[in-house]
Amino acid sequence: DAASEVVSVFKGLTTWGEISYVLRQGLIPLITDTRVAVKADWEGIGHGLQGDNAMWKYLANKAGFEDVAEYLSNHSAEVFIEKVRQHPRFLEAQNNGARFTQIGDFNIADDHFSTKVLEGIPLYRRTELAYTLPGDLQRLYMYDNFAKIIEDQNLTPQQMKEAKKYAAETVNAFTGKGDIGHVLAKGGALAKVLNLAFFSPQLLASRFQSFNRLTTGFATAPKGMKWQMAKKGMRFYGFVGLLALLTGMVIDPDDDDFG
Repeated sequence: DAASEVVSVFKGLTTWGEISYVLRQGLIPLITDTRVAVKADWEGIGHGLQGDNAMWKYLANKAGFEDVAEYLSNHSAEVFIEKVRQHPRFLEAQNNGARFTQIGDFNIADDHFSTKVLEGIPLYRRTELAYTLPGDLQRLYMYDNFAKIIEDQNLTPQQMKEAKKYAAETVNAFTGKGDIGHVLAKGGALAKVLNLAFFSPQLLASRFQSFNRLTTGFATAPKGMKWQMAKKGMRFYGFVGLLALLTGMVIDPDDDDFG
């Protein structure tokens, strides 16, 4: 734990202020679920950077500006997170396996470096929230969309259960939290060591799982999710193909510049 704390402080300071989630973990959702992804990025980054304003609330109260202090209290990141936790799909998503960093009942993140020392540095908490909240919101909102579609189909209770479980695993993979087994996924000692050495084993695993689900998902997904995975796959690879053509990618295999 001591070694983990030291390395995490160093890595946390070197990545301080970086909001790379949008194009690292969040790239696939931007393509497959654009509207939801943009909404989650906007809300997550905005409320994350807003923070809880503890110092400003204290100063406003001391200066006699009670209205300002009340406004800051009602528009803090903490209040926003609590509102998100009241989402009608939150508990369902979590119970089906959706992995949350900031809004969940337990922390199973391994893709950032926050320690007790770093949490005490002014503004650090804000940048951490701006990095992790977009992912939480994307997982929740994407799961909500999947669940609504699943419930509109004529499925048996067992089929619906399997479909929603698959949906939660899919949003995890799409947003950089791949399934690496019970021990690693729960943020145990081995997960911490791998994270310090290689940075987020869940992110690495998610790349392979996302590729698999976007290619074979239409056939291997449970009933209720097959058509959804087919549409996601067509949208993702259609975008990639269009991008390749627009950027002048050489598609003639006989050409020396192929690819």
